[in-house]
Amino acid sequence: MRRGLPFFIFLAVTTAPAPAQTVDDAGAARIVESLSRYVGRSAFEKRVLDVSVDGDAYRLTVDFDALAAMAPETASLSLDLDPFTVRMKPQADGTFAASGAIAPNGSLSFRTPATELSPSLSSRVEWSLEQSGFTGVFDPELATFSVAQGTYRGLQMVSSDDNQRTDIASGSGTFETTAARSAGGGVDYETLQTMVDVAETVTMRALPDGPQMSFSLTLPKLTAATEAKGFQVWPLLDIAAFAVAHADKAAVAADQAELKRLILAALPFWDRISVGYDASDVTVETSVGRFGIASLEFALAIDGAADDGAVDYGFGFKGLSLPSGLAPAWSAPLVPTDVSLNFGVRNLNSEETIRLLVDAFDLDRQPPIPDAVGQDIMAEFLGDPPVFVMERSLIRNGGIEIAMTGEMPFSLGKPSLTATIEMAGFETAASALQAAAAVDPGAQQAFPFVLAAQGLGRKLENGRLQWVVELNGDGSIVVNGARLKGPDPI
Repeated sequence: MRRGLPFFIFLAVTTAPAPAQTVDDAGAARIVESLSRYVGRSAFEKRVLDVSVDGDAYRLTVDFDALAAMAPETASLSLDLDPFTVRMKPQADGTFAASGAIAPNGSLSFRTPATELSPSLSSRVEWSLEQSGFTGVFDPELATFSVAQGTYRGLQMVSSDDNQRTDIASGSGTFETTAARSAGGGVDYETLQTMVDVAETVTMRALPDGPQMSFSLTLPKLTAATEAKGFQVWPLLDIAAFAVAHADKAAVAADQAELKRLILAALPFWDRISVGYDASDVTVETSVGRFGIASLEFALAIDGAADDGAVDYGFGFKGLSLPSGLAPAWSAPLVPTDVSLNFGVRNLNSEETIRLLVDAFDLDRQPPIPDAVGQDIMAEFLGDPPVFVMERSLIRNGGIEIAMTGEMPFSLGKPSLTATIEMAGFETAASALQAAAAVDPGAQQAFPFVLAAQGLGRKLENGRLQWVVELNGDGSIVVNGARLKGPDPI
């Protein structure tokens, strides 16, 4: 809702009138014709979308009431949004100067059907942006905005269902986005968003008749950065247009060779997409007290369809503080205050899988994809499987630090894993646990394992202890060359 501009606007002027033309009804009609390729003619006939002349610009309007009226009376979805408009003024260089609100205010209600595991559930989401607006330059050759920026004065959102309610509010927010043609084809995007004075409160019941519980989260500032490299805008728009032009299964089946061509032409869909969130001075109020985090980070990156693709996930925080009395006093040196976890997948051959599926797909056959093709894909997958990896990850409290790396090839059988663990400050941790063992049964039970770990560790030149752990496919376990467990019986 606050993360960008509606996609239909990107499409509306991809074949808009040339800039030298006068802004008139004929130009508006050409925009309607262009947009109909992607959303269908009925959207204009039923006045869901409208393009009109507004002085020296075109005004694009979405009427969500007209859209809601198209839904069947028995539909479990209710949509109530303000009309949404964007003004697009032709420029001398062929681009369009755009302006409008960031997003419409409104609400959405829906009911999920009952299942054997859960009853029917009613949900509702309401949101509003105060004094929101954006300006930008739309480039038809890129089919998106080359630059855009927007602001709002405040955000309110309430999400509720039969069991839970979430209230979110923030002060002002901004976004900035840029796009340019990628050197390898497609479009490169970058977007930066900020929100200040963010507050979230969640109220729920763990059991239908149980007591009500709640917690609240506050963030003085939240930053989100998104980047896409080599995004194949036009090939993906061609697929969207195909879907609109082929509204039923018979139409798709009659022209499925063209659909296959379009899907393969859109590969790899994008080179890499990444998103990251950063927050500082995070506070969480709960029934057991206040938790604090000095800084919090999250990052996710995904390659497009490639023969050696990768996925990366990172999560970390610094300066964790716990409510007083939540943990025993002796555990203070052992509770992590800083954590950085970095996981990923390597050698992900999604391109070959997609090509095999597209080549085998046939709607005139049942099933459309033969079982043998799935078996071939699985054999190919297991012949050169992806590898789950842990990049260097850290857990730290003062002088105690644990660093970890490792990898595990994907397997349908018993897993195999190789991991390297290094620890600084082992003696400090062991001393704290030994002192606690005199008064705490839990620490007393854990202390023998600490002594065993120390005996297995290899001391490095920097004073750290190291453990190289091997979990083999036959079930055996080896630590620093010492076999702790033999192979499992066949």
